[in-house]
Amino acid sequence: MHNEACFLYNRKGNMKLYGSVQSTSVRVREGVMLKCGNYLVQALQAMPEETTDLVAIHFFPEVLKEIYRQDLPSFLVQGGSSNYRNIESINISPIIEHFMEGLLLYFENPSLVTEQLIALKVKELITLLVQTTSEDAKRVKEILRGLFSPEEVTFKEVIEAHLFENLSLQELAILTNCSLSTFKRKFRTLYQMSPGKYIREKKLAKSAQLLMQTSLRVTDICFEVGFGEASQFTKAFHAHFGCSPTVYRSQALV
Repeated sequence: MHNEACFLYNRKGNMKLYGSVQSTSVRVREGVMLKCGNYLVQALQAMPEETTDLVAIHFFPEVLKEIYRQDLPSFLVQGGSSNYRNIESINISPIIEHFMEGLLLYFENPSLVTEQLIALKVKELITLLVQTTSEDAKRVKEILRGLFSPEEVTFKEVIEAHLFENLSLQELAILTNCSLSTFKRKFRTLYQMSPGKYIREKKLAKSAQLLMQTSLRVTDICFEVGFGEASQFTKAFHAHFGCSPTVYRSQALV
């Protein structure tokens, strides 16, 4: 989303949302506001047949200006830079939940939808969001104002923010707004090492630290540092340190 904000409401299932320098879990009947940028959504399924059902409302600057015309709210006017993050969780009040569920009627009956109706619904949602608790309202206003003064995030900031997430190089490339080939080239220029090697070594170094300094189970450490499977973690750890994580911990305790 290069020039718009978005309100995301989770109707069903749990998910993890990744932004350029942040990540957050979003559970059933929770909502988030997103500023312009690249995002990834990962379903957290307890069972393979589970599904995730989301409703997304996008806020485009030119559309908001057209909707409000001469009555653009002061919080949408370009001002100082935002102090808030690109992803902000929003408390979902019963009124907002009812509003979001009511939108499904129009998804099921698209012939009812007109430009005038869309304008009314967007204004209604913004009104409901900015009239939530005072702290939530402040965050919503800051994110919407950020449409007119988007923040820049450096390539390195994205990498460092997601070193210990279970993300592929392709997914990291998306978050940096690069093609995979450009991502690899920029990464090697910045770190003088291939992205796969650098990220793997960082994860293994952190796992060794956790083995020595905590009582976390090896499986928990595996997921804590961003490996997708315990067998993959154990194999990589043995190749790097010459022994299994369990042996490494026992040797460190001697």
